[in-house]
Amino acid sequence: MNQFTIVGRIAEKPIIKESASGNRYCQLLVEEERPYRNASGDYDKDVYSITLWKGLTEENFKEGDLIGIRGRLQSSNYEKDGTIYYRVDFIAEKLTFIEVS
Repeated sequence: MNQFTIVGRIAEKPIIKESASGNRYCQLLVEEERPYRNASGDYDKDVYSITLWKGLTEENFKEGDLIGIRGRLQSSNYEKDGTIYYRVDFIAEKLTFIEVS
């Protein structure tokens, strides 16, 4: 099973771009607070960069909106100077607004 679910707040308004084949996409930054405090007594946040394609880019995103995202992971790799580097991307398939700011 290749699937993820994240609930978090939009960290910044995304910039919609167009691929070489003409498809619309954007990178959405989503912040999620960790469920425990760090040594200073504060909650750290994780920030995820999630790729949205085509119709999902049409949503009216605002910084601070609480959203839920379900999607899949997509891996890729490339070689540079004889070393192979691996990368995993979060690709959104469904987006739900939970609370709008």
